[in-house]
Amino acid sequence: MSRLFFSRKALIDGPSTGVKRSVRNFKDLHLTKFRIPLRHGMRTRNVKKAFDAEKISEKWTETSWAQKLAKKEIKAKMTDFDRFKLMRAKQLRNRLVRLQVAKLRKTKKAEKLTKGK
Repeated sequence: MSRLFFSRKALIDGPSTGVKRSVRNFKDLHLTKFRIPLRHGMRTRNVKKAFDAEKISEKWTETSWAQKLAKKEIKAKMTDFDRFKLMRAKQLRNRLVRLQVAKLRKTKKAEKLTKGK
């Protein structure tokens, strides 16, 4: 966000992220915790330098919000066969977990019976 207009709009500029300089309504924005020190009316190339100097892109990719968006995008790009393979992998994992839990219950039950005697 480069500049505020009144109390409802802001000048947005994201040269490193592909967002062109434009005026946007605050209702359409989601603010993050990242801040870059900018002067009033700073040019796009200077905004890019400041953005890159603060390493905002790297910081953004580490956030859970960005990771959630990336997972959502990957899931949306899955084909039918990819979803099938994922389903089968989950079934196998759940089967292995069930077997291990059954073994633990069986040993626990055997221990109770031997302690009782």
